[in-house]
Amino acid sequence: MSYRLRFEESADLDMFQIEEYLKAQSVPPEVVLVPIIARIAKDLVDFPHMYPACRYDERYRQLPVHSYLVLYYVDEEKRQVEIHHIWHGMRNIERLLEKKR
Repeated sequence: MSYRLRFEESADLDMFQIEEYLKAQSVPPEVVLVPIIARIAKDLVDFPHMYPACRYDERYRQLPVHSYLVLYYVDEEKRQVEIHHIWHGMRNIERLLEKKR
């Protein structure tokens, strides 16, 4: 049975920031964002537990997509995957998560 996907406001904001950064670098945002969203839809709808727990915060799992990490939570009760963050892998993920607590 498939899981529903839900993008949290924080993930929407992350995608907006990625888009703005890429535009400033003269890179079409869809070059980065489309593969991320496609991978989320392909892998997490049917197999949300296939990726490991985030080593900085075990509430989340992490899906790597190219240079980015998608941090998500699986809500078994609702059969839902909640996408919380989409961050470039070179960022200090541990520090970013500490700010969110």
